[in-house]
Amino acid sequence: MSYSTSPAHTVFVVLTIISSIFIRLSPFPDFYRIYKQKTTGEVAVLPVILLGMTCCLLAVYGYLVNNIFPLFFVAVLGILTSSVFIGVFYKFTPDRASVRRVCAVNLLVVVLVLIYTVVALTTSVTHQSRHGVNSTIGWITIVASIAMFGSPLATIKKVVRTKSAVSLPFTMCLTYAVNCLLWVVLCLLAPDKFVMIPNAAGAALGVVQVMSSIAPRRPTRCRQLTSMSTTWRYKCVPRVLIVVKK
Repeated sequence: MSYSTSPAHTVFVVLTIISSIFIRLSPFPDFYRIYKQKTTGEVAVLPVILLGMTCCLLAVYGYLVNNIFPLFFVAVLGILTSSVFIGVFYKFTPDRASVRRVCAVNLLVVVLVLIYTVVALTTSVTHQSRHGVNSTIGWITIVASIAMFGSPLATIKKVVRTKSAVSLPFTMCLTYAVNCLLWVVLCLLAPDKFVMIPNAAGAALGVVQVMSSIAPRRPTRCRQLTSMSTTWRYKCVPRVLIVVKK
């Protein structure tokens, strides 16, 4: 991995760190509400679990390629925040068994990756150079990252079906898209395909989420309001409200 020391690179490192910190902390309102109300409601914990697993893999990759700032730093922050959020969810969810199963699967992936990394770097079992090990971890990270970015697709399907964007906050979707775009630009300045590919996919999915959150908010051109207790009908035409009595 090559690094740039240009002012532009420094600026985008700072911007990427700031946006990544915001992303790591973005679930806080939902999980604080869970803590206050003592119920999980409709909050899904899967994206947070996937975020935690992906951050573990990114921390391993960032350490191997010596990308401490921003990659390793924001990955460790993501591990810490995800652990707290998962703990809060687990305390108040009525289905703790499902949370344990999902966490166990993701933890198993992380443990296997760590075992592979240690074995590959300290023995000749895999017959790989350090560069080869870095590439393998990089591809695993790509798969995990795309799975994480794709986890809200079920929510998008719900938005399309219900015509309501309540479950898909515009600000959060926009922040995710911007964060991924910043990582893409940073990778153009300091090339790293294993960071760029998943963030390019995440940026594309982020744009889809932003558009999905905007579309249901557009008012319909015609809306008919009826009531059992009135004989008035309201018809909406462009810029004019006409009241017609039956």
